[in-house]
Amino acid sequence: MSTKRRLSPHDLFSFHMADDPQISPDGTRVAWVRTWMDADENRYRANIWITDLASGESQALTHGTNQDTMPRWSPDGKLLAYLAAVPAGDAPPGPPPAVTVVDRGAQLHILDVESGGVYVMTRLRGGVMAPEWSPDGTQI
Repeated sequence: MSTKRRLSPHDLFSFHMADDPQISPDGTRVAWVRTWMDADENRYRANIWITDLASGESQALTHGTNQDTMPRWSPDGKLLAYLAAVPAGDAPPGPPPAVTVVDRGAQLHILDVESGGVYVMTRLRGGVMAPEWSPDGTQI
């Protein structure tokens, strides 16, 4: 028999959150964001996961050490657009900026759901927000 104990502040580090569920166009899968606290680094981590709705099986699609968020299905369900935080140490292309930005924001990535291939689509100062596919899937 287990004994009850009070929740401690350290227990909060063991919580994992599921957020931003996105059902695939064919209704068979859901992409979602799994977020947790990395106590050693004192920061949140987030990866994109996919769950097969028939079997209930889930698997991680991204394995980065930063924040992978906002999964969005392409209209044909073959690709996922998502945002990934870019480490501050990665310099943007071009001449050095007059002001150094510590957090460059999130950049647009495309993931091929079948092959697992990931393509970095943007490298913009300040990052990207709220990706959405065009209805025909030719633009984001």
